[in-house]
Amino acid sequence: AVEILLRRAREHYRSADEGVRFLPARAQLAVQTASRTYEAIGPRVLAAPSGTLPGRVHVNAAGKALHMTRGIASVIGLRARAVLWAVPEHDNRLHDALAGLPGVAG
Repeated sequence: AVEILLRRAREHYRSADEGVRFLPARAQLAVQTASRTYEAIGPRVLAAPSGTLPGRVHVNAAGKALHMTRGIASVIGLRARAVLWAVPEHDNRLHDALAGLPGVAG
């Protein structure tokens, strides 16, 4: 079940990568840095012995610095792709779990 949830999370992270291009530049960096940092928690959860969690799972300072670098690289890559290629088609099934919630268009 955890693997399925983390696979789904990765799909959402990749979808967010494409949408972040529509944010202001400073927000792009913050969002991509946070995205990379939180995404790095998934493998740590998977590495825990089956059926256990070691308490709060976090990324240390060195890991955060690495993910900030990844966030910067991602923003640079997004800007280059925006110039060179069209925006990819969005996977609408990522919104299935939101169906019927207040404020969510059908």
